[in-house]
Amino acid sequence: MNRLTIAATAMFFALPAAFAQNNRSWVASTGSDTNPCTRAQPCATFQGAFGKTNANGEIDVVDPGDYGSVNISTAVTIDGGGMARITSASPNAAVHITSSAAVVIRNLSITGYWGFEIAQFFGKVHVENVEISNVTLGAFYISAGGGNVTIQGSTLHDVTGGGGFGLFAIGSVTVDIRDTTFSNMGPGNSAIGASFETTINVEKSFIVGNSFGVGVEQGGTIRLSDCTIIDNQIGLLNVGGTIISFVNNRIYGNGTDGSPTKSVYQR
Repeated sequence: MNRLTIAATAMFFALPAAFAQNNRSWVASTGSDTNPCTRAQPCATFQGAFGKTNANGEIDVVDPGDYGSVNISTAVTIDGGGMARITSASPNAAVHITSSAAVVIRNLSITGYWGFEIAQFFGKVHVENVEISNVTLGAFYISAGGGNVTIQGSTLHDVTGGGGFGLFAIGSVTVDIRDTTFSNMGPGNSAIGASFETTINVEKSFIVGNSFGVGVEQGGTIRLSDCTIIDNQIGLLNVGGTIISFVNNRIYGNGTDGSPTKSVYQR
């Protein structure tokens, strides 16, 4: 082996570990995005860690902190451990997803301008134990040509900007919501809305104290099971869509309760 070969080999093995991708990456309040995002040398932001995480990998949190907005284009799990926060700034969403593969977001809180934007999407997104509060524009905006979004065990409250929303979906996407609370969407704001080919299934959830509780338009479909819809200015609003209510729902005490398109007994 000549001297040039020996030198090149030595330089290859001396390359910094930061160029490696992780199956599991970490962020910390004292981290740096120039780090390799390992547990011993964590990154500072979710975006920094995402860039150093393999597809189907996971990003975890060392300690409480605000870890910044993130754009997700491949399969990944982000687990905030109940300690992570994202504060989004206009015009960006806290979590922007365009992945056609599976994405899991859990155990964190979001505030600021906007929660989730799920767009140009044909994959699966699972959101669990996420609190979205005091956002200006809204919590979830989903515009997709397919795929499935699941929201479970979460709390969405206090949308402050006029004309905002808790969750609004448009396109041929299915959204499944379970054990989730939508409350105090500001003046003119809706808790849950579906348009065009969207189907939203809502089960065991609370929709309380909003301008509009559940609304459909232009071919959207919402199915309700074992939900409580109370103290909204309008409980159910239908403008050219379909609202199917299983008869175990509690729709009462709204300024105007509204009526489902169809009531179905469980079988």
